[in-house]
Formats: sequence, structure tokens, C-alpha cells
Amino acid sequence: MFYKIEIMAKLIFLILITFAFLIGCGEQKRDYPAKEKEIIEDTLTANEIIKDTLIGQMKDNSFLSISKQEKDKKYYKGRVVYLSNIFIDNYAPMEKEMMKLLASKGAPIVFMTGEGVNGVIYFVFNTDNQPAVKMLAEYADSKEVSIYGKMVMLNDLRILVADRIERVK
Repeated sequence: MFYKIEIMAKLIFLILITFAFLIGCGEQKRDYPAKEKEIIEDTLTANEIIKDTLIGQMKDNSFLSISKQEKDKKYYKGRVVYLSNIFIDNYAPMEKEMMKLLASKGAPIVFMTGEGVNGVIYFVFNTDNQPAVKMLAEYADSKEVSIYGKMVMLNDLRILVADRIERVK
């Protein structure tokens, strides 16, 4: 009987030592301070970005050698939206000041007719073939905006060359 107690004691002692060893050798979690990142403000303007693109090289409504389809001028009714929000299924209107800030940074502000996933997106340009994002941002607080101009299809993108942009009352 004494022999069995001695074996049990040794087994318990061995189990305790093994358990202590496993805890001691376990991975210790260390908190490393996060490196501070320097925030650099984006200094490029929309005009500087566009100069390097095909859109910036358009003259006299010519889209270089890219084929296009033009439609007659007419009124298009819709609203101003931020393109990045549409990609994440956020169709809620944004505040005018936020849109103006995004426009100043060259963000993609577009015109949308229809609602939700059934909406049609148009990139809007002035008659001088410059993007009208800053002008569109001015109408961000309107529930409905009317654009008079012609629609051009360019590589399956709808582009409105706007003669006039107005609020719908």
C-alpha cells in the first residue's frame, strides 16, 4: 500500500512540474507601442491629376482615337452623389460642406438618375471638357438637380457634357 501511495505522489509531482513548465514556457503577450505615422496632406489638385489622363487631353470634344456615341442635348434629372459611397451601397445624401471638401481633393463626385441599384451614373464635365466636380458639389444639398447637356458614351462610361446645372424646385 505504501508503494502505491509513493507512486501516486510521484505522478502528481510529475504532473505539477509538467504543468508549471508548460505555463512558464507559454508565449507571453507583450504590448508594443504603435509607431506614430506621419500624416502627409495630399497636395495634388484635381486639375493636376487630370492633366495626366486621357480626359485631360480632350480638345474640341475629341476623345483622341476612342470611339464615342453622342446623344442630342436634353435635360437629365437626378442628384449629386459621391461615387465611393455607391460602391458600398450607401445611397444616402451627403452634406454640402463635405462634398465641397471632397471636390477640392479631386474625389469622384458624379450625377445619378434613378434610385439605388437601378440608378444610372454619369460623370459630368463642363463644355470646356473639365470635370464639373466642384460645380456638382455646390448642388449636393438639393434633393433633385437638372443638368442640360449632351450625353457621350466613352468605353461604356456615361459622360454628361453640361451646358447648365440647376436646382429643381
